[in-house]
This record gives sequence, structure tokens and C-alpha cells, in this order.
Amino acid sequence: MGTFADGSATNLACPQARAILAIASTPAAGTRLSQARIASALRCAGRQRGIDTLAAHIHQTLRIA
Repeated sequence: MGTFADGSATNLACPQARAILAIASTPAAGTRLSQARIASALRCAGRQRGIDTLAAHIHQTLRIA
């Protein structure tokens, strides 16, 4: 799986990206996600390190979009 320096996934086929897309299938659904819900999805997808940092980054990104 390719990642940016901050640990975010660049491959939409990776388990982490699929887990986020499963709970935020639309932009409107993404803006309503909490950081805790995102972190939980990342854990369920198998992420073990940097979960809170990545969840915060995804949460912020979804709010902007």
C-alpha cells in the first residue's frame, strides 16, 4: 500500500480506504463522521500505528471537502 509521509493512504483499494469509504460513501456522510468513528474504522481495517493522527487528518480533510 502506498502512503504519504503523514501515513494517509494513496491507494483506494487498500483496506483502510475501503473502511472509510464504507462509512462515508457520500461527501455529506463524510462531513458527519467523528474522528473517533474514523479511528475505529481504521482499527477494524487493520491499522496499528498512527491511528489518531491519521484519523485527525482524514476528519479535517472530509470537513474541507
